[in-house]
Amino acid sequence: MNATRYLPFAGRLLIGLPFAMSGLSKLAAISPTTEMIRAAGLPLPSLALAVAVVVELGGGLLLVSGFQTRTAATALALFSLVTALTFHSNFADQNQMIHFLKNVMMAGGLLQIVAFGAGATVTGVDRLMTTRIEGIGQQESDDILDQLYEIGERREFIFEHVWQLGDFLMWDNRCTIHARTDFPKEERRLLRRCTVEGEPLFE
Repeated sequence: MNATRYLPFAGRLLIGLPFAMSGLSKLAAISPTTEMIRAAGLPLPSLALAVAVVVELGGGLLLVSGFQTRTAATALALFSLVTALTFHSNFADQNQMIHFLKNVMMAGGLLQIVAFGAGATVTGVDRLMTTRIEGIGQQESDDILDQLYEIGERREFIFEHVWQLGDFLMWDNRCTIHARTDFPKEERRLLRRCTVEGEPLFE
């Protein structure tokens, strides 16, 4: 098994989960957290707390799920840098210096996600289900998808089966674009789905 396929998710989990937990902890201690923000000299501490919870909890969960990953990573990176400068800029205090460097390192890791995305999560494209490629402009996405559609729909890459009584076919849902043609409503067809467990035969 190629374990590297799971590394992007593991990385997002290790970064996103602590952010989400931090957001939840702020909700559990609203008054003390508001006072800490006020003591740091920030205006509108209640609003600042709400923004912090939304960014940490929402951004952390988005990061873990892999949805809108670049947007979430960008927001969390900016949040990490702002909080580093706002709450951990007293470098005479070694503890604050450690927290400052921690925030800077988190921002660096998040910017890697901004640059490279959530990792490979798509195994195929087709005109019916695919709308765009995330992370690039709409026009560039359309141009790339048009090329992929053209390649995937070439006759030499298409197998069309003419069904006969007793036929048995198998295909991989994740790696094969497949569709059926229409058939009379009075005809009965039976389709059984199954999942094969175990290690993949090919990487």
